[in-house]
Amino acid sequence: MRVLTVAALFFAMSAAALGQAGEPRTSQVPASQVEHSQTAAGEVQNDQALADAQPVPDHIIYLLYFRHLANLDQVAAQREAEGKEGRGWRSHEQRAAGLSEEEGNILKQVAYDCIQAVTEADRKIQNVITNFHAQHPQGEYNRVPPPPELPQLEKEKTQIINAHIEQLKSLLGEDAFNKLAAHLNRDFKTSVKRLPVQSPPLRAKIPGGGR
Repeated sequence: MRVLTVAALFFAMSAAALGQAGEPRTSQVPASQVEHSQTAAGEVQNDQALADAQPVPDHIIYLLYFRHLANLDQVAAQREAEGKEGRGWRSHEQRAAGLSEEEGNILKQVAYDCIQAVTEADRKIQNVITNFHAQHPQGEYNRVPPPPELPQLEKEKTQIINAHIEQLKSLLGEDAFNKLAAHLNRDFKTSVKRLPVQSPPLRAKIPGGGR
């Protein structure tokens, strides 16, 4: 089973939220964002650290949460484009975590910076996998060792996420960061299930690729 299902499961759990007027309830994500969330999760579907981890490691929890914040902002933008109120969606997680507006802005900035850096890391990983599939067509890649550079790229990606978590902790301060961590453990982490073991890792058919 692909790791993609982990993130998709969490976001699908709250699929009814967009149809409700007003502000979202804690940990709710609108239905229109499920597909977007699955796409975002797909960017990390070949992550060996994700595939091997049980239970879900904290750096993955934070990455999923950062994407969750971006999804809520997208919902807010959609509602505002329709002439509806979107501010409640933008500030939902800030309020749910008990953060001030300034602290919420810091959280968003770090989250978006992390997503951008991870997207670039995923692009490098995907390029390696795409080239690997091209060099070993018609399923041959299933019978040979994976590219040797992948472990280092995966390690670098994990380091990127952890560095942003540490940056967030430094910028927020211990008290505010602890509030956020408590919110994640209480309202977010419990909705992300244990990851299935993928074997062999990094050899699944890539999106748009051949066998």
